[in-house]
Amino acid sequence: MKKLFTILFTALLSMTVGTASAYDAEIDGIFYNFNGNEAEVTFKNASSIFNYSGKVEIPESVTYNGKTYQVTAIGENAFFNCNKLNAVSIPNTVKTIGSGAFKTNENLTSITIGNSVTTIGDLAFFSCTNLPSVTLPNTVLTIGERAFSECRKLSSITIPNSVKTIGAGLFWNCTSLESVILGSTITTITDHMFSNCNSLNSVIIPNSVTNIESLAFYLCSKLESVIIPNSVKSIGEKAFQACYNLSYVSIGNSVTSIGDEAFKSCNSLKDVNITDIEAWLNITMGYNANPLLHAHHLLLNNEEVKSLVIPNSVTKIGKNLFAGISFQSLTIGSGVLEIEGNAFDTPTKTIWLTNTPPKGYQYAVGIVNYVSNDGYTFDSNKKSYVYPLLSSMFAVDGVKYVPISMADRTCDAFDAVYDESAALTKIGTSATYKGVTFKVNNVNPYTCCGNTFIKNVELTDLPYIDDHVFDGCSNLQNVKLPETVTSLGISSFQDCESLQEMTIPAATQIVTYNAFKGCKSLKNVIMDDGTETLTLAYNKVSFSSDGTPLFEDCPLDYVYIGRNINYGTEQSEGYSPFYRNTSLRTVKITDQETEISENEFYGCSGLKNVQIGNGVTTIGNWAFSGCSSLDYFEFGGSMQTIGTEAFSDCTAVTKIISHAATPPTCGSQALDDINKWNCTLIVPDGNVADYQQADQWKEFLFVEGISTDIQSFSTETGSKTAIYSFAGQRLTAPRKGINIIGGKKVVIK
Repeated sequence: MKKLFTILFTALLSMTVGTASAYDAEIDGIFYNFNGNEAEVTFKNASSIFNYSGKVEIPESVTYNGKTYQVTAIGENAFFNCNKLNAVSIPNTVKTIGSGAFKTNENLTSITIGNSVTTIGDLAFFSCTNLPSVTLPNTVLTIGERAFSECRKLSSITIPNSVKTIGAGLFWNCTSLESVILGSTITTITDHMFSNCNSLNSVIIPNSVTNIESLAFYLCSKLESVIIPNSVKSIGEKAFQACYNLSYVSIGNSVTSIGDEAFKSCNSLKDVNITDIEAWLNITMGYNANPLLHAHHLLLNNEEVKSLVIPNSVTKIGKNLFAGISFQSLTIGSGVLEIEGNAFDTPTKTIWLTNTPPKGYQYAVGIVNYVSNDGYTFDSNKKSYVYPLLSSMFAVDGVKYVPISMADRTCDAFDAVYDESAALTKIGTSATYKGVTFKVNNVNPYTCCGNTFIKNVELTDLPYIDDHVFDGCSNLQNVKLPETVTSLGISSFQDCESLQEMTIPAATQIVTYNAFKGCKSLKNVIMDDGTETLTLAYNKVSFSSDGTPLFEDCPLDYVYIGRNINYGTEQSEGYSPFYRNTSLRTVKITDQETEISENEFYGCSGLKNVQIGNGVTTIGNWAFSGCSSLDYFEFGGSMQTIGTEAFSDCTAVTKIISHAATPPTCGSQALDDINKWNCTLIVPDGNVADYQQADQWKEFLFVEGISTDIQSFSTETGSKTAIYSFAGQRLTAPRKGINIIGGKKVVIK
């Protein structure tokens, strides 16, 4: 690419070149040089700015010393720097307007060009800053570099069909230029041709153009749409950079290369129409051409691109073509022979339909890779699965399956359908396609990862949920886990930002780390009644020795624990799944749990209501420390020990209900921070005196008894078991008075 500043330097240098007397004759105030029978308009003195002024009408011929000469040219720099020149009329006999002929004529407002001009030289009208319009005749063949550059008042121009050659920077910095019509014989939009034409809003590129060069439309900040015809083969680097309002681009099917940063900073680009997708996939794409351009050619109406299938007819995928797009699912067609450098960012899943690894296949390797044979080699940190029947994959209910054995009718779930049909996604132990039912052996990691189309999930009879299966399903609202699920894998529901409730079945034995990381709407967690101990793993943090609580990102409101839970209590394990969860308001723990561990609900400053069943014998040190909103607390008859500072900073408690006949032993300062003036202690009838004499319990001023066959629940606590009125009517929620809950009489205050 030519450096235009050197052109300008050369042109300005030429201004000083000349002789004291550069003309052969002066006739009627116009200076001429003669050659044969032809005359060329020139200047009196190269250093003077007063060669011409006012309006100049150039004649078709002149007579000097008895000889007539036809005027055929405007010479180089002939009218250069004539600051008093207002208008010029060029006759039909003139064929050439020389380089710099009207350069820097700041007051020139009118120019009439005769219909014989074939050549307009470099910088011919450069910096004619007040020239509003120019009409070019149909005879013009060549227009030189920067011929109209810096014509800041020029608002519109038509390049006639006769023009075949255009120099670089033709309209550079024509800041008032709004519309341009280009002739049908132009083959190149030259570099800087419209650079900084920041009023340009309309340009029609003719079918004759084969190349759009570097910076051709740079900083055309008002340009809104561009149609690039099928004739164009290349788009140069930065060709449309900083066209801030460019929202629509149509690209023809002959483009083979797009240069570096070609559409960089086109921040309004929303729609790119590609007339031939398969041709487009073979384009060599320059660095940072524009990720939006890559994405929107898929015609997905500005939706974030999640899935891409390369057609089998495509043989090569160009360099940087999809740089900046994080595909969740990428399928490489069977015909691909070559993938050029940095064609893709690392996809989540890559499905290789190519039997032989394409040249450069490492540029499309996913976190998980599916291949039909052992011909591929992947890094140890990349997973790979071999399925000989990969080309026979099929989709059912928003999920893609790959057959393991056609004869045995077995398959694995391995990918998702990334469109609206996946809104309700169903996965079970079988999948029926075209009337043939397959047994589903496994649901592989990342199967539905990042599928923003999924809103509801129905799962049946699955033994486990593998790692990352629903990771990033940000619009997933409802999911019901089957009773058969024994584990939730790493990040299995991570970043499911719309998920509000999760019920963990009784058979589930482990929830692995990061399972609910980023679930920013998860309010209710129900751990079903059961006998299996449930292990709740902390969230692992990369490059850190400390973990974070399992539900740290979840704005929990209600937690139901129906069985014994197990988790790490060290700082490196996040202390507890609920540590410092400030939104949590209500906790119910049934009879299966035996211990509230150390720090379990530490810092849950929004927690107001807690009900603990008869199985719990111990409340650990600082278990409810910092629960500054705690108002109602109830525990069952088996409670024996309450640890050190278990209720430190719990200053809002107004009611404690104990069903334990023997007052639990309290550790140091376990109950000290409870306001004894505001809190009522309710204990079994017959044991009031025991509490009034026991360590720390005796500090309570208001102690009441309650019948041992009636339990007392808060109206906000709720229950997972059947609820009836005292008269036997089935209820959806407890009412004030006596209720029958789980076969026991319960009084609601």
